[in-house]
Amino acid sequence: MIRTRFAPLWPVLLAVVFCSGTDAALGQVPSAESPVNGVDYRFKRMVTRRPVDDAADSGRIKLVSYVYEPLHDNRGDVVIVLHGSTGGMASSPNEPLNVRGFPIDFLLGRGITVVVPLRRGRAESTGTYVEECPYYPGRCSLADNRLLAESGLADAIASTDAVLDDVLGKLNPRDGKVVLWGLSRGGFLALDFAAHRPDRVHGVIAVSAGWLSIADEWPADENAERLQFHQSVLGDAGSRFGGPTLWVYAARDPFYPDSITRQFFSAWKSAGGAGRYLFIADHPSASGHTPGLDLWEADAVKFLEKFGL
Repeated sequence: MIRTRFAPLWPVLLAVVFCSGTDAALGQVPSAESPVNGVDYRFKRMVTRRPVDDAADSGRIKLVSYVYEPLHDNRGDVVIVLHGSTGGMASSPNEPLNVRGFPIDFLLGRGITVVVPLRRGRAESTGTYVEECPYYPGRCSLADNRLLAESGLADAIASTDAVLDDVLGKLNPRDGKVVLWGLSRGGFLALDFAAHRPDRVHGVIAVSAGWLSIADEWPADENAERLQFHQSVLGDAGSRFGGPTLWVYAARDPFYPDSITRQFFSAWKSAGGAGRYLFIADHPSASGHTPGLDLWEADAVKFLEKFGL
């Protein structure tokens, strides 16, 4: 049975009231929408230390994860939500992570603890951001950006690996396993990471998953190289992870046309991976890179219920 979920977490209505000190004036402050920190959930930062020694950094870097822990109906389940890229540094990796569109309110409403790890060099996490080069600012080429894919993915795996060990030790998820919910580049990472730690991952929800964009405006030979990279990684991962996966894409995605994402899924399935490909057809809130959860919430609920979540 679907549990009643909270109203959307963001935006939360904040107000500062300047008054003459009367209780009546204070009573006019608008109430915050649920869920509310300290009432419905507890927010905290979890810090993971990861040793690195490469051309970019040497020493121990700090990986920060945002943790949202429900204060009611907490059954000890954990979902790790993996964020996307900077889009070739169209945004700075040092900018605060925008969690709008993350399924935090939905998961909290089901009594699930949500962990959002910030990978190396992103927002509050230290170290050098090594997943991409500044293509959109015009300081590297499409090919340069693509050539970072393999090492960037390996580094993202290492950061996620370190955080998972902390999650298992500090949050002690029920059954010692987590569900991965990845968005865009985070979806691709979730699929590959599940194959890296199959004994600790129940399953994966991958939303608009892909590591490198494949678009009509890129040269054909560049797109072919990018497609080959995706198929190689997904084929290998699909051969090693036997758990269930849900792949969600939407119409008119400018980065990943459905003709391409079906080839991603085919590489996974052909290698033995289990999963379901869900395509959200033409709909006002489905067009673009990520489909609104309201369009496929029933599918998400059904998937989580496989694990008693």
